Amino acid sequence: MSRFIVTPADRLSMSGREWRLAASTGTGYVFEAADDPAITMGLSATEFSEHLKDPAVTFDRGWYDAGKTKARLDAPTECLRDLPKAVRSMTLWRWAYCDAFLLLEASGRVKRTEVSIRSNLAGLRDEVDAIDLARQLGTRKARAGQKSFVRKPPCPRSLLTWIRRYERSGRDPLSLVARTHRSGNRSKRFCLDGARLIAKAIAGYGTSRRPTIRQVATDCINSFATENKLREADGRPPIAAPSRRTIERRIEGLDRYATYAGRYGAAAANRKFAAIELGIKAGYPMERIEIDEWNVDLLTLLTEAGALDGMSDAQRRGLVRERLWLYVAIDCATRCVLAMRLSETPNSADAILTLADATRDKSDLAREAGCERTWHQHGGLGAVVTDHGAAFTSEAFRTALGDLGATAELPPVGIASLRGRVERLFGTFGTDLMARLAGRTFSNPLERGDYPSEELAVHSRETLLQVLTVYVVDIYHNRVHAGLGGETPANCWERLRGLRGTIPAPVPQLRCRVFGIELTRKVSRMGVTVLGNAYACQALRDMLRHSHDADVTLRVDPADLGWIMVRVAGRWHRAEALRSVMRGVGLAEWRLAVREMRLNHRREEALHEEQIARALRKIDDINAAQLSMLRVRLPYLTAEDLRREERQLGLGLHIDMDAVPDVHLPKAEDGFGHVVPLGEATPDLFSLGRSAGPNKAESPEGSFAAKPPPSDDWGLEED
Repeated sequence: MSRFIVTPADRLSMSGREWRLAASTGTGYVFEAADDPAITMGLSATEFSEHLKDPAVTFDRGWYDAGKTKARLDAPTECLRDLPKAVRSMTLWRWAYCDAFLLLEASGRVKRTEVSIRSNLAGLRDEVDAIDLARQLGTRKARAGQKSFVRKPPCPRSLLTWIRRYERSGRDPLSLVARTHRSGNRSKRFCLDGARLIAKAIAGYGTSRRPTIRQVATDCINSFATENKLREADGRPPIAAPSRRTIERRIEGLDRYATYAGRYGAAAANRKFAAIELGIKAGYPMERIEIDEWNVDLLTLLTEAGALDGMSDAQRRGLVRERLWLYVAIDCATRCVLAMRLSETPNSADAILTLADATRDKSDLAREAGCERTWHQHGGLGAVVTDHGAAFTSEAFRTALGDLGATAELPPVGIASLRGRVERLFGTFGTDLMARLAGRTFSNPLERGDYPSEELAVHSRETLLQVLTVYVVDIYHNRVHAGLGGETPANCWERLRGLRGTIPAPVPQLRCRVFGIELTRKVSRMGVTVLGNAYACQALRDMLRHSHDADVTLRVDPADLGWIMVRVAGRWHRAEALRSVMRGVGLAEWRLAVREMRLNHRREEALHEEQIARALRKIDDINAAQLSMLRVRLPYLTAEDLRREERQLGLGLHIDMDAVPDVHLPKAEDGFGHVVPLGEATPDLFSLGRSAGPNKAESPEGSFAAKPPPSDDWGLEED
C-alpha cells in the first residue's frame, strides 16, 4: 500500500472542487472542500494514488501556506519556466545567494547580521559567481578570451531581505522574483470627463454604421475640441485630448466577437468565429536525493542493438568507440536508485530527464529489460543535492527544480562527503558490475595493463542500459547494504514508505508544464494541431472569439499525445485531442502506427480513425517489447525535433475523422472527405468523445469546424 505525505496546506483539485486535508488515517485520507468544510471526501491510499495519475487532477504542494500564497500573488506567474529569460536568470541568481548563505549559516561560519555578512561576502560572491559562470558556459569548453559576465553582489541588507522573504515562503524561489514587474505608473491618464468622451467615441465603432478606425479617431479628437471650447467659455480648465494612436489602440483592444456582431450582426459573427527540510540525514523516501554524472568505465560501440550480428573481428575493431556518461539519482534514506540515463556528453537536457524519471514509476523499463522485480521507487522531490557541474547549475535544471517544489542544494566544492551516497554507488558500479562486462577500461593504465579494452568492446548503448537496469533492480536493490544496517534498499523503501510515507509524485499536468516540449501554434477553427492531431478546449474557443492574438504557447508530453497544455491569457489549460483513439498513445506508438498505416494503405486517399485503432492494437499485440525499448531509447526532444517528426510522419498522409460517432457529416460529391455545413447546423466538435446520444444541430457560435488537415502537409498548416 502506497502512503504519501499530505499536509493541510496542500491543494487537491478534482471533481470540479478544491480539497484540502482534514485528517489522515492509517489506510487513507479525509479531504474537506476548501469552500465548504462540511463537505468531506474519503480516499484510500490506493485511490489517492490512482487519482494523481489522472491528467484532469492537480495536486499543489503547499498551496494554502501563507508564505507560499504571498509569494505566488507577488510573482507574475506560477512557474519559474514561464518567467522571461532575464527575470528567470536574476531569480536563480538570488536563489543561489540565499542557499549559499543558509549553508554557511548552518555550519556556523556566518551569522544573520550585516557585519557578519559583509565580512563573508567575498566567499559568498565567489561561490555564487562560480555557479553563474558555469551556467553561462554550459557544456562548452572554457577558452582564453571567452566573454562572460558577473553580477554585482547584493549589499548585506538586500541579502537579508531576500533571505527573510525566501524563508517566509517556505523556501519557494518564486518569492525572489524582483518586484520591478509591478513598476510603472498604471493610473488613469484621463480624467472622468475625458474617459467618458473616449468611451462614447469608441462605442460608435461597433455599430451597424461601420465607421473606419480613422473616422472614429477623428470624431473623438473633434469631440474633445468642442468640449474644451465650452469649458473655456465657462472658465474651466481644458481636458487633455488623446492622440490619434491612443484611440486606435483602444479600438484594436475591443472584444472581437462583440465588435463584429455590432457591425455585421450576430449571425455573421457566429459564422466568422465558429470555431522540505535540508540536512545530511534523511528519514523518509524522497526527502533527500543525490544526482551526479559518471563517465562509464566501459567502452561501448555506438551502434543500434543487433547491428554487430555477422560482423567480423576486423569490422568490429573499425567501428567508433566512445565512453558514455551516466546520470544517476539515488534516494539517500533508502539507497534506492531512482533513475539512470546514458548520454554521449554531459548536458542539462539529460539531467532534467533524470529528474523526470525519478518522479515516475519505471516498472515498464524494468519489465522490458528482463528484470524479475519492479522499479516502482519514485515520488515528489524534497532536497536535491548536486555538484557544481554545468548540467546541474544550468538555468533549465534549476528552473525544473523550482517548479517541482524541490529544494536545491549545492554543497561547497571539494567536500565529497556531502554527496557520499551517489559517489559510493559509482564505486559499486565500477568494482562490482563493470568487472563482469567485456570492454572494461579500468581507472588508470597501470591497473589496465595489457587488457584489450577496444577489442572487447561489444556492448551497444542499449545493451549497456539493459545491463545497468537489471543490475540495479534485481541485484543492488535486493542485496544487504552496510549503510542500512544490513537491510536491503528495496525493503528499506517499503518499511519507511509504510512508516513515514513519501512525497506525492507530480501530477500529469505539472509534469507536462515542467518537462513538456514547448511549441508555438496558431489557433484556428480546428483548435491547435500537433503531429497531425487537433486539440481543443474551452479556453481556445474563447480565445478565437475574443482575442486578437493568433499564436498560443503549448507544451507536449511525448509519452501521451492524448492531451496537451496550452497557455491562454497567462493561464495554463488542458486541451484534449479530438480523436479519442489518441488517449494514452505516446510518440513512439504514434510513429510506428503511422508507418504501419503507410505500408498497408498506400493507395487510399484517406485513413479512418478505426484504421488508426487497428494499427495501434497490432503494435501492442505483436511488437510490445520493441515498442517499450523504443520509448526507453527516445532521446531528449526539442521543439525543432518535434517539428521534424511532424514533417516526417505527416508527409502525404490524410487521416479522416468521419469514424467519430458523435459527428455525422454528409459525404462530399467527389467521394473524398465530408461537407461541413455552415450556419445553424455547424457541429460543436468540443463534444467529441463525450456525447453518447445522437448528434443535435446547434448554433456554431464559437465552435471549431470539423475540417481535416490538408493531405499534402499533415499538421503543418500552422507554420
